[in-house]
Amino acid sequence: SSSSSSSSSSAGGAGGSGGIAARPGMTLMDELRAHVAALGGQQTSREKRKALEADLLRQVMSMQQKALMSAKEHASGVAYTKPLLTDWRPTKALASLSKTEADVLRAQHKVEVEGENIPVPCPRFADMRLPPAVMDMLKAKGILRPTPIQVQGLPVALSGRDLIGVAFTGSGKTLVFTLPLMILALQEELRMPLAGGEGPFGILLAPARDLASQTHSICEEIAGAMASAGLPR
Repeated sequence: SSSSSSSSSSAGGAGGSGGIAARPGMTLMDELRAHVAALGGQQTSREKRKALEADLLRQVMSMQQKALMSAKEHASGVAYTKPLLTDWRPTKALASLSKTEADVLRAQHKVEVEGENIPVPCPRFADMRLPPAVMDMLKAKGILRPTPIQVQGLPVALSGRDLIGVAFTGSGKTLVFTLPLMILALQEELRMPLAGGEGPFGILLAPARDLASQTHSICEEIAGAMASAGLPR
């Protein structure tokens, strides 16, 4: 009696709550086959979606591994293994630091890094061998010592290396990419003056107009300081 009641309840539940029910002109077995086939199609769609997601993840991981390569470089298989050539070098005292000593210096300034052959941090602007006019400009603005992002970011950029820097707002990130670019432009201008229609040496991209304006103002200050010392503007 209990077996009969259970079977009846299951059948009623299947038919009465959105389960399998025969449609006119079809047997229950035909409807079951159609239902199973539909489930198989849904499963295939899920599998396709999972395969697509896995492929996208592989592409993202590949892009992260080569994040600083352009689309053209990806397409042509070109990979740059040497940094941009610059004349900048750290002081002899800093250049002679061992990796352990450089890591201790980074820890003192709460700097975390990832990468290979990372240039040594420079805890003072005097260690960066900046033009005297730039040093005077920084002093006039009350910028007496570099912030953590500048301690490591400026030597990296001045060395011509690729850099992704992360620091909080107001930490002086703008100086990390504007100053090396201006130094590089000065270096090239002194080596061989530009003629009409030549250049530029670099391009700065900003996500908003106010940030672009702020960056332009800093570049103007650096260029003005150099020009006041008789250097090319």
